[in-house]
Amino acid sequence: MIKGYFSSNEPVPPYAAYEISQRLNNIKTLFPFAGDVYIYKKSSNEVITDNSIF
Repeated sequence: MIKGYFSSNEPVPPYAAYEISQRLNNIKTLFPFAGDVYIYKKSSNEVITDNSIF
């Protein structure tokens, strides 16, 4: 799902953003020493964190 997010040039639909956010939250759970987990998509200037989208 995250790979598909980066390969698309379209803004992420709300439910897909939620799913990606949940997956980032899972990553954060696996690596508790990581403070913040987020991804940035330059083509649409979107940031998805483990609890929100900008």
